[in-house]
Amino acid sequence: MKKMPFLFIFCINLISTCFAQDLITKKSGEDIQVKILEVNPTDIKFKKTSNPDGPIFTISKSDLLMIRYANGTKDIFDSPGTTLNTVDNNTNVPTQNKNRYQFDQILNHKLSLGIKAGCNLNSLRNTDSFSHNVSNFNSAPGFQFGIVGKVRINNLFGISVEPGLITKGAKRPNDDLIIKFGYINMPILLIISPLKRLNFEIGPELNYRIYKSNWDFTYSKFNLSTIIGLSYDITKKINFGTRFSYDLIKSSFEIPLKGIDGSNMGAVVYSLQNNYIEIFMRYYLFDN
Repeated sequence: MKKMPFLFIFCINLISTCFAQDLITKKSGEDIQVKILEVNPTDIKFKKTSNPDGPIFTISKSDLLMIRYANGTKDIFDSPGTTLNTVDNNTNVPTQNKNRYQFDQILNHKLSLGIKAGCNLNSLRNTDSFSHNVSNFNSAPGFQFGIVGKVRINNLFGISVEPGLITKGAKRPNDDLIIKFGYINMPILLIISPLKRLNFEIGPELNYRIYKSNWDFTYSKFNLSTIIGLSYDITKKINFGTRFSYDLIKSSFEIPLKGIDGSNMGAVVYSLQNNYIEIFMRYYLFDN
């Protein structure tokens, strides 16, 4: 378990390296995803990432507004087509305005900060076939609220960290008693954007229980889930989506048994999973 965060970070770095691409922005506003081959005094030679085995294209620097390289650095051009921030090809460090450039380089990985809210439908799933009645628990509603921090690595990949609060639970069918759990949770998601505005999201969700209600039982405080979902960028600031969360760790659920006279007769222990489907919206307050 301790190696999972390092493995996750390694996988993200590996994927982003494999799919690294440069971005040319023309003065007309057109963006072209490319692989830069040569940067000459007056022009740029490149291949389109959509056709890596295709022809080599040449474009004049006078037609360019900016080149954003796969490693996060960028060249910005003035009217005659000369570079305002020139980069040393050997050291990859700008030869002018170094301190300002190094600060800009941090912001080149597009940073977005905002809030997130959602409604979820929970199911309490019994993983022990011999346990009675628990498998018949009905779904119950819950909610989630938190903050969002997203870093865009390039046009294809990003990482979103979303600490917040979430309620989970289930409904007992014979008397409609709703069992509720409250968690501090933190999804850490890899955002993959194969199409403009459409995002595929996957990653772990860390949970720490802060309250429970309506039953005299014990339930594990720590939980680890995996999330898979889709979202759509309605505008630059508003994102709408749905996701499914699946518990990876079975949680113990201990229900005490009482005799007719109220005496303690031990307890029944179940192994349960609390999964949910969520509809959510993100609103970005800051987007550089």
